[in-house]
Amino acid sequence: MPDTCSVYVCDQQPIIIEGVRHVLECAAEFSFAGGCLLLAGARDPIRESRPDIVLLDHSYGIQAIGPFIEELKGGGRPHFVLWVVDYDQGECLRALHAGARAVLKKTAPISTLIACLRTVAAGTVWLEESALPAVRAQYRRLSQPRISQREHDIIACVRRGLLNREIAAELGITPGTVKVHLMHIFEKTGVKDRHELALWARVNERYKTAGA
Repeated sequence: MPDTCSVYVCDQQPIIIEGVRHVLECAAEFSFAGGCLLLAGARDPIRESRPDIVLLDHSYGIQAIGPFIEELKGGGRPHFVLWVVDYDQGECLRALHAGARAVLKKTAPISTLIACLRTVAAGTVWLEESALPAVRAQYRRLSQPRISQREHDIIACVRRGLLNREIAAELGITPGTVKVHLMHIFEKTGVKDRHELALWARVNERYKTAGA
């Protein structure tokens, strides 16, 4: 996690944006990168400010949020956190599959918001306990593949948000070898990309990373 993690807020209620700004300014490890009421108006400010995390109001609708995430995510940043009033398992799963790194209820206490932002800033998927049953059901049939120790190490690195070259440096192997291992892991687990692998690892806690 960087020394200071910048957070941009997209919410249709100005009081929510101001409230989050106040919370972030009271936490030394975070900074407020800006806020916007309209999703369409947030694209350019996000590209210019390059925040670490974007907090997204679920009320924009998943049909708008999905393409928004796809358009702006790149190079691992920014990470997107979906902020919801009521937890709809189907829509939250679609948001996670689109690239959101977390789903958080607006009724959560400030301490939970901070914990979520810390986890996401570190490159890890964060889910509330109430979200886990739906994700577990999605990946239950894939929960017991035969995973080698090396593949286990790579899964743990992916869960931390590391890129292939970073995994290679940490494990003392080449990026090409990492890529081959990932191909095998995708085939064994049935996931289609790194993001789904991180979700899969989140619900299979034996792939938990140190300190996660």
